[in-house]
Amino acid sequence: RNNQMILQVGQPSDMVLLDPPCLRHIDTRIQDGKLHFFPYFRSWDLYGGFPANLAAIEMMKQYCAEQIGVENGEIIASSKGLHIYDYVFEIAEAIRGRSMDEFREMS
Repeated sequence: RNNQMILQVGQPSDMVLLDPPCLRHIDTRIQDGKLHFFPYFRSWDLYGGFPANLAAIEMMKQYCAEQIGVENGEIIASSKGLHIYDYVFEIAEAIRGRSMDEFREMS
């Protein structure tokens, strides 16, 4: 039940990048015969990153669990900042069922 492994994403040279990697680490745990992942993002794009990132992390977790002979467990993800970029804001509002005109009226 100890934290035996963490996948660290980052290098000292990331400090000088304008846009350093958003995924910082994936902590792992095998508990009750299941592999669980705990990814942490310093920043996360709700529209462009969130769905694709979770799908890829889930596929990796399934593969790892199969390779080490345990069951597939949960993903418990966290982020310091979840955001939507301006270029997809209208799409996000449409998904929520609001037009941009309705949004402007509320502002």
